[in-house]
Amino acid sequence: MIATGEHYRGPEHRNSRIRAALDKASATINQLRPRNYADGTTPWVNPIFIIAGSLGEPDFEGTRLGHFGKKDKGLVVEISMPQAIINARDLRAPIVKGLRMANAAAFHFFHDKGMDFPLREAEELVSRVEGQLAEFA
Repeated sequence: MIATGEHYRGPEHRNSRIRAALDKASATINQLRPRNYADGTTPWVNPIFIIAGSLGEPDFEGTRLGHFGKKDKGLVVEISMPQAIINARDLRAPIVKGLRMANAAAFHFFHDKGMDFPLREAEELVSRVEGQLAEFA
């Protein structure tokens, strides 16, 4: 399953288009995922979007693995969102791509640990997010 988050590298994003798009993506995921996703029975991924701003750019490209919680089986995957992406008209594509990359990273991470990440269900959630972000395409 999926639980998203954001880290904004600047206060200018308070009322920004990228914030609106990520808030909508997060709300969609929160509404559709199982309530007990983080109970420790099934691995889950926590994609964190790192948003460029006046305080700097992300210090990596693409995705990178973060903290893994052994107890709740949650894995943080950070997703770089540089200024060039934030300035683009189409925000839906990079958000969806980032979520799919996070799912793939989680699948491989958990596979290497002998755990079954529910990739199909996670990808279905991302497809639903994609449909909800039409106004940001």
